[in-house]
Amino acid sequence: MKLKYLLVSCVALFACAQSMAAKPSDESAMKWLEIQGIGRNYPEKVQRSLEAVNKEDHERLLAMTPKAQKAQMKALISRYMKNMQEDLSRPELKKQWLDEEKRAVQKVFTQEEVDVTNRFFSSAQGENILKKIRSFQQHGGNLDDVLSQSDIEKMAEAFGDGAGKSALEKVEHFDKLSDEIIQKNMSQNYLNASDKYTPAFEEQAHGILCKGNKNLPKCAK
Repeated sequence: MKLKYLLVSCVALFACAQSMAAKPSDESAMKWLEIQGIGRNYPEKVQRSLEAVNKEDHERLLAMTPKAQKAQMKALISRYMKNMQEDLSRPELKKQWLDEEKRAVQKVFTQEEVDVTNRFFSSAQGENILKKIRSFQQHGGNLDDVLSQSDIEKMAEAFGDGAGKSALEKVEHFDKLSDEIIQKNMSQNYLNASDKYTPAFEEQAHGILCKGNKNLPKCAK
């Protein structure tokens, strides 16, 4: 009988331990995102995505436009891109995206792993290391040349074992989820914004093209 109670107690303790390793709080998960710079420069990210999606189509459209109408077409494209960017950069869309990123943090990491990461990268040396890593990601090169021996030792101390090590091992999983979230959100938001602005843009672009070249098949009455 005592063994039965002992087993029940062990199960209860295990459940308690699992609970303690549960998902991070909203506050700590959002802090993790902030420290990692996930939400930084959101409008610029939107602009780069828009340009990547529309670049070829707009270049093709300008190539079809007669010289006399090119300035008018460029102005139309500029207005269209501005309208799309403003729509996609709305604060509520950014919040919606960050809420999904927050849930991804809570899905991948434990509270302890988030705390270890936040604590390290909130320190003066941790912030400096993070800046160096971001510079390396932007410009390339050799990471060993970017980080000092002291930086490497501090990172090994923080992430060499325990919660720090497991947090580091899970980063790739989070990055994959984050990429999926960005793609899903940007795709849906782009479609919604396109429904608002693309029909009028195409109609006006058609008018400019036909004004300069009435012999185009699409301009024939």
